[in-house]
Amino acid sequence: MKGRMTWEGTKDVIQLWRLYLSSLSTKPANLSMLESLNPLSSPLTYFTINTLADKLRLPINLTQKVKNSAVARKSLPDGQTLNYLWAESCTIYLMVTEIYLNQLYGEKPTGIVFDVGAHCGIYTLFARTRAKMLYAFEPNPETFRFLNQNTAGCQNVKSCNIALAEKSEILQFHDADLSMNCSTIKSQSGVKDSGYLVIARCLDDLLDFYELERVDFVKIDAEGSELEILKGGEKSLRSQKIKALAVASYHYAQEVTEVQKLLAKFGYRSHMENKSELIVFGKS
Repeated sequence: MKGRMTWEGTKDVIQLWRLYLSSLSTKPANLSMLESLNPLSSPLTYFTINTLADKLRLPINLTQKVKNSAVARKSLPDGQTLNYLWAESCTIYLMVTEIYLNQLYGEKPTGIVFDVGAHCGIYTLFARTRAKMLYAFEPNPETFRFLNQNTAGCQNVKSCNIALAEKSEILQFHDADLSMNCSTIKSQSGVKDSGYLVIARCLDDLLDFYELERVDFVKIDAEGSELEILKGGEKSLRSQKIKALAVASYHYAQEVTEVQKLLAKFGYRSHMENKSELIVFGKS
């Protein structure tokens, strides 16, 4: 396996999984079973997949090592091209599968769309083919570099290297050690002590800044900050300028209940189409 490669699909993901297993200092008792496992057809958690990506991103004691800076490229199901860190191949595969094939956040939206927590742009590219205008927000500067590259030729996409929060301010973000695809406002166990400053804007300010009378669809996946982001859109939500939402609510135990309660407070009907992934859908 070369440091720079084009990742295409299932075969490479299985190879990544086996490389991960061979890198473990303590071999699990069921190693032979794990080696024969297809990670894409098994109920692996996000934690496991992110740990796998992290292990492969570091210099590991294998005959062929993986470089942190290796860049991969793949064609998405609709023919668009996605660039990303090779070390995140497993995570990217799962995200593509969930968004394109399983339609985790629903069908492609139309009109004005916000992608909050856009990462490298998988949902952005998925949704922009029917959207009139799509605003993609990603606070991590390294991840934003890929988002900006992936949407460079998209006339109806505006990529913004900012965070969304309860109020507009400057925040300190931290990258999780477990995966480069995860940034969080709070420093906690498993997260680096050092961080970086990020401009944060609230939803209400963004609608005012872009002079938007309505936003047809908002997708939010922000590593546990979803409730604060929704609170930052109280004025827009109360007046129902935001017509529909899909909010990832799997980051902590009570998140689903809290998100649904807040949406109900603002007059939104909410439901869950995919309980295994805990995505709360709200509609005015």
